[in-house]
Amino acid sequence: MLKFLRLFFLHAVVFSFTDLAAAQSADSTGLNMETVYNRPAFHSSGNHTAIGGYSEMKAEKFFADGQPEPMEFNLQRISFFLRTKVSDKIRFLIEGEFINGGKQINLNCSAVDFRFCSLFNLRGGVIINPIGIFNQVHDGPLYEFTDRPFSSTEILPSTFSSAGFGFYGLKKINNWAIGYEAYITNGFSYAIIDNESRHTLLSASVENGMLPMKETNGQMMMNGKFSVRQKNAGELGLSWRGGCIQYFSNSGITT
Repeated sequence: MLKFLRLFFLHAVVFSFTDLAAAQSADSTGLNMETVYNRPAFHSSGNHTAIGGYSEMKAEKFFADGQPEPMEFNLQRISFFLRTKVSDKIRFLIEGEFINGGKQINLNCSAVDFRFCSLFNLRGGVIINPIGIFNQVHDGPLYEFTDRPFSSTEILPSTFSSAGFGFYGLKKINNWAIGYEAYITNGFSYAIIDNESRHTLLSASVENGMLPMKETNGQMMMNGKFSVRQKNAGELGLSWRGGCIQYFSNSGITT
């Protein structure tokens, strides 16, 4: 028996938060998929290398059974990113973060882009899966809330990355922009169905914000996204991820 997992996300943004990031580049289309390139950063001479980052800290005070607990500060994360232009056609991207004061270290992105034209480019490495809005646009300073939404921690853990390869493209036409992404990546680990909750749980399959490099189910996953944006209205997109999550083979018989 083969079990398949399909995730569909329809996202719409009106006056998107990404407008803040997109303002960093005059050539930007404003699409969420460009966030990896459009971040405030220090640029070297010649604009070949950019280094940036941010930190998130909050004050917390809880009440248990009506009794207050001591207030404390929590350093949620320190994020850093680096992008460099190796040549006119090749760019390297890396993004990582230290969680809870360094107790956990995540590698969100470590990819190489081979750029041919605006409508067709190749990307390989550790890729931020283009699922929904928040997974790609997850930078804390862009939002007014201090905690990530429940849907982005328990349902679809963010930042959700995979090792894989694929292609992407975008096109700007007057006040309109369209973009697409399509990748083949590692599958989930068996923890997605073999976990303490005793049901299919996406967050159980993620280790340190990324699908494991080893001990996966051996099945590739397909991940795609299509977006269209109107400058004065916002962005509308559809993202999809699917593939086999459980696979058994015994004496040449696949179940």
